Amino acid sequence: MKHIGLLLGMALIAMKASAIKITSLSEINGNELLITEIDLSNRGIVEFPEIILQCKNLETLSLRKNGFVELPLELGKLEHLKKLDLSENQNISPLQLNDLFDSCVFELDELYLEDCALFFLPEGIAKQESIAVLDISDNYIQTLPYAMMHMNRLENADFSNNKLRDISWLSTKWWALKEIDASGNEDLEAAGLLMNLSFQDNIEKITVSNLSVIPQEFKYFTGKEIVFKNCVIPDLPRHKYSSKIARISFENCVFPKPEKIVERINSYAKPGKLTFRNTEHHQLLPFLNANVDSLDLRDNQLTLIDPVIEMEKLKWLDIRSNPVSNKSLDFVSNERPDITLFASEPIQESVGISPPFPGREPQPEVVKIQAKKPQVVPIGKTIFNIPENAFLTQSGEVYQGPVDIEYTEYNTPEDIFLSGISMTTNFEGEPYMLSSGGMFRFEAKDQDGNELQANPSQPIQAKVISQSSRPNMQTWRMNDTGVWVDYGEDNMDEVFKLDKSRLDSIMKIDFGSLIETNVEYVHNRYVPIIKKGDRLKDFEISFELLNTDWRTNKKIRLTSENDIEVFTRDYHSEFLCHTNLVYDGDSSAYYQEKLEAMHDYCSKTYSKLRLKQSRYESYTKQGPNFITELKLSPDYENDNFDLTFKFKDSVVNIPVVFKTRSDHYSSKPKEISSYFNRYQYSFKKYVKEKRRNYFKIVPYIKKAKKAMRLRALNAEKARQRNLFDQRGNNKLMLSIGSVERSVSMDGFGLWNCDVRSRMVAPRNMGDEFYSVAGEMIDDKVEKVTVIDKSQNGVVNFDGKEKKFFDKNSKNVIIVFFASVGVGIFKSWIDNIRGNKLELKLLDPTSAEKEIESLIKEDS
Repeated sequence: MKHIGLLLGMALIAMKASAIKITSLSEINGNELLITEIDLSNRGIVEFPEIILQCKNLETLSLRKNGFVELPLELGKLEHLKKLDLSENQNISPLQLNDLFDSCVFELDELYLEDCALFFLPEGIAKQESIAVLDISDNYIQTLPYAMMHMNRLENADFSNNKLRDISWLSTKWWALKEIDASGNEDLEAAGLLMNLSFQDNIEKITVSNLSVIPQEFKYFTGKEIVFKNCVIPDLPRHKYSSKIARISFENCVFPKPEKIVERINSYAKPGKLTFRNTEHHQLLPFLNANVDSLDLRDNQLTLIDPVIEMEKLKWLDIRSNPVSNKSLDFVSNERPDITLFASEPIQESVGISPPFPGREPQPEVVKIQAKKPQVVPIGKTIFNIPENAFLTQSGEVYQGPVDIEYTEYNTPEDIFLSGISMTTNFEGEPYMLSSGGMFRFEAKDQDGNELQANPSQPIQAKVISQSSRPNMQTWRMNDTGVWVDYGEDNMDEVFKLDKSRLDSIMKIDFGSLIETNVEYVHNRYVPIIKKGDRLKDFEISFELLNTDWRTNKKIRLTSENDIEVFTRDYHSEFLCHTNLVYDGDSSAYYQEKLEAMHDYCSKTYSKLRLKQSRYESYTKQGPNFITELKLSPDYENDNFDLTFKFKDSVVNIPVVFKTRSDHYSSKPKEISSYFNRYQYSFKKYVKEKRRNYFKIVPYIKKAKKAMRLRALNAEKARQRNLFDQRGNNKLMLSIGSVERSVSMDGFGLWNCDVRSRMVAPRNMGDEFYSVAGEMIDDKVEKVTVIDKSQNGVVNFDGKEKKFFDKNSKNVIIVFFASVGVGIFKSWIDNIRGNKLELKLLDPTSAEKEIESLIKEDS
């Protein structure tokens, strides 16, 4: 038995050591028990591949950006699953997603449901108490399940761009929380959330928006970073005992008193880095006196930066996309040469095509067609719609014979690097890196090998299946001099993206109601009557009862919309209707003016209304400023009562006393006490009735939810039928990808769907390089290539240029030395100690093949 156990243990260790990641369904067969990670992002898949369910040891599953409608419940039986990414699958049924999480056995660490068109969050997700990372951004979620209070391992939460209202009470339960983004929820009670999070011990970063006042409790915030978006910042509460905040960002914010905020920052917050976006010039200038190390001022309207020379600590300044004058730039550069200043993109512009390893660039695929008829030709990940007369000979005549199409596509930054295609362009005198969303070369030859031309009057339409879903890309073509020419914005079609106009109100109501049923408490209504009192400044206040139109003996009823209406008699308000109250005019001139205005308004608006005692002559909700509840509370300090009610969309609070029948000093207090005791007794009756009604509505809520679920299911089935019909027009796309970009080709050659990109966080890589053993590489640097995998672009620097890379991106840095060979560095794997890049050196004789395999590794 010991030997068997040992063998099993060794088998498990061997299996773990040989665990693999796959990115294609064809790789699964035969490896089911070895696969631990599957990434099928953006593959145009519309039906869940059943073969995935055979991967019993699967730990990570990414199905991002596809066209799923149904997810099998068997997915929940993958007990080892720890990370699930279903983001940008807008077709997923929220009801089936709810069923999956209700029945699953896996315990997730990470869950991504970004941009899934969800109107509610499945309650089963709250059972995943082990979740540390949760992304539900860019949905339509209004409330979070109550049970999420038990997710005490949650560390990173992205709730941005939803319709959330109040999550502050939940945030107090997430003791492990480190980062949270709640921005873009316009109706969110953001001040309360920030207040509660300020007391969290583990919090490191908060992103909030739509604040008009920052709560005073923010002075207790101990995190490293705070991001304010679309906020009014009148003050930044901190005190001498507040901890430092490493980074503070203001995006599209307004500062009524910017000098005050600067003083708070310098005295108490003491950040290392300040960031501003879309800030007006006059409001931004005072912050050029902030005592910080780094200042990120991209995308503002600054015209001068002269004051920064007085910022003694400043070492890094980014002012890209600001109309700063050359005079101001020269002044700061001369006065403070110690500041690393970014006024334009820190890349080296290049043109043309220069493969680093000739012979290893992507090779063309040859497809033979007949030019005499219009046709649709899929090649690789591109579909060409070729019209009649699309090809011309070199002399300009229409060619209708056999055509050899030579097609090469460059879908990854590795393809772009090996091809040597320049990925830079110049715009208004500034160099930019291009970030490809799909690039290909299209050449055509006749049967004798002669090159053919495109017919500009009959352009070929190319539908490129892109790996990038970035909007607002341009169509580019490289001209004969190796320069990219902008052909205007491309047409982007996200095949499985829902048309938001089709998400009708019924779906919104039904899916949202699965979590909270709308219960409306119906009361009798009242009309205020304000009269002049016995004295000039006094007023008498009373109310008339208007019986609500409630024509059933049942106090609870289910409406046709499956909402619940509950009729509750408010006995205390009815009691006050039979009582006259008096305002003492000597109390305050403020109340006198308010009551005079109410008197004038009520005498005109309600003059024709009379008290309706008959239950058959009753009033409904319609009418100006009908009041539902009256409240009376004692004010012992001033020896009177506070009368509270809502009038003209505002709460009115008036000091009053009971009007007694006797004015005698001994009997008057007894009469007032009797009145108030009767009022309290009637209020207790009201509370008891409300409690009784609460327990009575439980079966009604169950019935309402059952009906809503049925309606939601019918709406969901109708939606899915529409989706399947919609997909019928995209059958050629389904097995390739989910983002389609259209290019109209009026010429042959190199075409690209692209966008000019900036480095988010430029970092100087220095001029000294080291081996992984820690020894300095003393050799001439001929060229440095930065392969930006996050931006899908490539930038080259010659040996003399100052070299930069985007530290926020996933980069492969390749250094070509004069004699020792080639060094390679991966920013997401390798470390930077100080400013030293430790390179893995490759043998010059085998560098080409090794680099090709190394840069294609994702981990």
